[in-house]
Amino acid sequence: GDHRDLHLSLRRQRQMCIRDRINTPEVLNGVEERRQRIVAGLKEIDARQGMGLFSEIRGRGLLMGCVLREPWAGRAREFLNAAQAEGLLLLVAGADVIRMAPSLVIPSEDIDEVLARFARAVESVVASN
Repeated sequence: GDHRDLHLSLRRQRQMCIRDRINTPEVLNGVEERRQRIVAGLKEIDARQGMGLFSEIRGRGLLMGCVLREPWAGRAREFLNAAQAEGLLLLVAGADVIRMAPSLVIPSEDIDEVLARFARAVESVVASN
């Protein structure tokens, strides 16, 4: 009854408040800048390996998926485990995709640190092959 309606109303208000904070030109432009910086870093890591680790980097905003190409396809969990050993929390989206979902307001220096740690994780998986 009334209690449930009040709870849903408060939740909707909170969601609208969050949406209003995120849906500003400053935050949205910042998300695109951060995405470009992260994608450039991932492409650099990929190029450093000299074998084309990723077939594509897909997604929207800062929810990104790095699709592994052969011979790495099917081994996303190995990269996830290596990233965890470097102190990163990544996700997998199936056996072929490493997923990243950083904060929408992640600072530039944290992006650099994430990319450095991910590079070390990638290097450890490649070296153990």
